[in-house]
Amino acid sequence: MKHLNAFIVLTLLFCTALSAQNLTSKAGATSYDRQELFKICKKSIAQVALPEWNIDQKEMCNCLTDSILLSLSPSDLEYVTAFSDKPQRFLTILLLTHYAEFEQCCGIEDRSQPNPIDFLMEATIQHCVNDFCSEDELKFSCEKQAYLFCECAANMMRSGNYTYEEIFNFINEDGTVYNEVLTECEKEVYPTPSSYSPCDIIGDSTFTAVKLSYLNGKPRKVKISIEGVTRYFLLDTGADGFIINREIEALLLENGSIRKSDYTRTTNVTIADGSTVKANKVMLQNVRIGDYIVNNIEATVINDGSPLCGHAMLNKFKSWKLEDGVLYLYK
Repeated sequence: MKHLNAFIVLTLLFCTALSAQNLTSKAGATSYDRQELFKICKKSIAQVALPEWNIDQKEMCNCLTDSILLSLSPSDLEYVTAFSDKPQRFLTILLLTHYAEFEQCCGIEDRSQPNPIDFLMEATIQHCVNDFCSEDELKFSCEKQAYLFCECAANMMRSGNYTYEEIFNFINEDGTVYNEVLTECEKEVYPTPSSYSPCDIIGDSTFTAVKLSYLNGKPRKVKISIEGVTRYFLLDTGADGFIINREIEALLLENGSIRKSDYTRTTNVTIADGSTVKANKVMLQNVRIGDYIVNNIEATVINDGSPLCGHAMLNKFKSWKLEDGVLYLYK
């Protein structure tokens, strides 16, 4: 599943090869070295802290050491100290897994001023966004959508008080983080192919007016181009799908607009004679209608017949209306 590959980006803030550590917490069989834990924290704060934070670094690390680090199990402590040479990640782990304690240790009364909590959260989210947007194969096709997902995941992880074990086992489909964070954030920011998605609409205007062509004396057809392949689609406001025929499919395959990986599933389609046949679903990009280019349109491929524009296209927009032979689409 592509979203699992995407979610790895966020957890890469935590998951790297663990370096050998000799530290254990008081939960373990051997004694711990509080001074060494304090030094790791102090070094991290010193390297990450900005002047405008206006915090007492020594006091903050005394608090973090006593309220978080010394309460960890040996395995969790190993995870944390593995990032002793990566100060921002070290602090991010503490922030997301012990948010309440971290906030208390900051001793910040005025949250309107710059502070380590806001800095670390924003840096975590932006790192996640940057990695999303560098991967062409990921579902999240624009920075806005990627930011929404990353922000959702980071906020849910910090509010859920998840353990290190739960975070590191996020890929487990029966796991807590997978079901409470990954799937929920995906639902929130990654809509189905036929639902409103402003990230999928490219164009500066707030709406576009598309004049329809006439069929049998009525305005029934809308001009649509897919990667340079232009056809007049039958506009059917009562239909669910967006339909192309084999001829259009062949042209798009020939010019490289669609690839094998773009085919999403098969579905049953009722054709003109009332019979049901299986048809392929394919995800289309760069679909031009009026002044807009629309991405992530899931089309149904039929053997022959006229292409059709239904709600799979119309519902990509915030709203639409048909008036006096003109189709108005609102971004």
